[in-house]
Amino acid sequence: MIGVGLFDDDVVIVDRSLDAVSGDVIIGAIDNDPLVKTYTREGNQVVLRSENPGYAPRYVLEGEQFEVWGVVKGGLRMFRRHA
Repeated sequence: MIGVGLFDDDVVIVDRSLDAVSGDVIIGAIDNDPLVKTYTREGNQVVLRSENPGYAPRYVLEGEQFEVWGVVKGGLRMFRRHA
């Protein structure tokens, strides 16, 4: 998610009370596999974008179980990586 300023080891702040709208960064799951992606819609099709040019968009396919667990409201960058 480097395109939106989220990097490995960052901590995200998630609001579980919000319904996702197109353009939101979300935390969710496809078939119980957790993910953090930008939520978009193309007509009735849900498209999840990684905001990293190295990864293709992920289309949610018919028959897959997709859940939005919350909308990312912000992030914290940790500078000391070790305890």
